[in-house]
Amino acid sequence: MKISRENLLGGLIIIALGIILLTQAYAFESLNTDDGPHPMDYPKVLIWIFMALGLLIIVSPARKSSDNDLPLFSLRTAAVAGILVLYALLLDVVGFGVTSFVAACAVGYTMGWHNWKSLVLSNLAGVGSIWLLFNYVLSIALPRGFLL
Repeated sequence: MKISRENLLGGLIIIALGIILLTQAYAFESLNTDDGPHPMDYPKVLIWIFMALGLLIIVSPARKSSDNDLPLFSLRTAAVAGILVLYALLLDVVGFGVTSFVAACAVGYTMGWHNWKSLVLSNLAGVGSIWLLFNYVLSIALPRGFLL
């Protein structure tokens, strides 16, 4: 089996991103929870699955089986991985609201969503919904930075 350079690069980027996200998830170990699972258990499981998928990308076959197959790694996936790394690094500095909105818009645009009005409105609604859910329903504080 031959590992392609693109798959190796893409898989390593995903694993590196997972490691960065895991450091962020384990930073919240000091959160006090009364009963039930720790709030960061579910994100940790998702991050480990994400990293396992990165490993699968590395060991996937180097050649496509047909011309209709989508590549596992492309410049778009590298750009999205870079956006997510920046998101993880800036989340505590800038804050959840602004960082999440900008990252979601950047990922959408990178993946080909070029209708600005629907891109901005849907991401604004999505990030706003997550913020309301965490603050008022779950009573879990999201990272606050100098903007929000």
